[in-house]
Amino acid sequence: MDGTASIQRAWRFFHANQLQQAEAICGQLLATDARNADALILSGRIANNQCRWESAIDLFKRALQIRESAEAHVGIGVANFGRGHFAESELALVEALRLNPKDFDANQNMAILQRQLGNLDSAAEHFQRAVEVEPTRPLVRIYLAMALRELGRLEDSDRELAVVLRMAPAMAEGHMQLAWNHLLQGRFEQGWVEYEWRWRCAGVALPRFPQPIWDGSDPRGRRIMLHAEQGYGDTIQFIRYARLLAERGARVVLYCQEPIRELMATAPGLEQVVTDATKLPAFDLWCPLLSLPKRFGTTLETIPSKLPYLSADPQRVSQWKQRMRNDPPGMRVGLCWAGSRSNPNHVRRSIPPDDLSPLAQVGGIVLYSLQLDNASLVTSIPLVDHTSAIRDFADTAALMTHLDLVISVDTSVAHLAGALARKVWTLIPTVPEWRWLMHRSTSPWYPTIRLIRKQGGSWRQLVQQGADELSANA
Repeated sequence: MDGTASIQRAWRFFHANQLQQAEAICGQLLATDARNADALILSGRIANNQCRWESAIDLFKRALQIRESAEAHVGIGVANFGRGHFAESELALVEALRLNPKDFDANQNMAILQRQLGNLDSAAEHFQRAVEVEPTRPLVRIYLAMALRELGRLEDSDRELAVVLRMAPAMAEGHMQLAWNHLLQGRFEQGWVEYEWRWRCAGVALPRFPQPIWDGSDPRGRRIMLHAEQGYGDTIQFIRYARLLAERGARVVLYCQEPIRELMATAPGLEQVVTDATKLPAFDLWCPLLSLPKRFGTTLETIPSKLPYLSADPQRVSQWKQRMRNDPPGMRVGLCWAGSRSNPNHVRRSIPPDDLSPLAQVGGIVLYSLQLDNASLVTSIPLVDHTSAIRDFADTAALMTHLDLVISVDTSVAHLAGALARKVWTLIPTVPEWRWLMHRSTSPWYPTIRLIRKQGGSWRQLVQQGADELSANA
């Protein structure tokens, strides 16, 4: 078999995700000809797929010593993105686009990089170019729709998703993006229906229980297990529906994460909270927590917003009062500037802690850390930091009862303060996650939350406005 036939065979293995076979063929080719650029490039692609970034960069650079190749530059860009070297990634992708402005992979990866860097206009532009090169690829159109939504171009995003679903009616990712567009714009009836497609998305699996899923029919006399399927904030937001089920005559059990167990036990309507699947009591039906709004036909006007629906344990409240007895006097303001790093929107929903420094200039207030990771690394803000004593969300709830105001980005801290009916300022981008809706300064989910929405400029400027308001009211 000649070299051309061998490399073609290797590519077939690569596209079939049979990387070991593809790499073996490349190894054989390079053993007889170390300057086989095609084998070096494919070997680099394999290394990138396996997250062997340094090896991939070396292979692509060796290929470039033999011949100029947009594909090799793209590979270097992908590898540098993977290891977090964004400036080097951008340089490589710029070079790939110089060689071939219509290279699909170069445009798509440049768009992904620009979105990561927060350059949304540039991201949308490169996704659009990629779509023009390969108009029949639905996934890149989904990426374009996401970028358009983040720019606030919701009608354009809707239209792009309509094209996707005409091309691929069963593409779960397209339905999910449409769900977020509907929900963000308050079109809940359509949004909840589309949101059920989440179980068909890659990497998401509907939990398996022998009992049927509750379909919204009369639950009277039945025990229903609610499954906390997503993050802490989602569990806090949607546990409010347990009360509605109990009011319909159901016996309600919650299966959730351990750090939130004691807090969830204060939610009205629950008879039991379980964190170990092997210790679940017998139940008749079950329901994923975020499917409850659809079952109850929730609209903007019918969101169950009776507050508070969670409470702090009185004994812990007393313990925290004692712990805080020697803290400086003044208005107590809790700060949280970052959510979980595992969240795909971590960059967009977190802010540099130094951007909160204008609050330190306000006389008469005492700033408390509600940030559970790396709070001690913040040196520009004088923080009272009791976070080492926080064991779980029940402790955070008890601490919050002694605060006058919570200022938080979009994370579980904001949800908890809202569910406790505490006064909250939530810092969100211009186009936030769907639950905060568009063009609002209040939340129908949490009436005590004030939404402070970034409308251009920097987070520091936004915080400065809040600091000025606190100073004026001090």
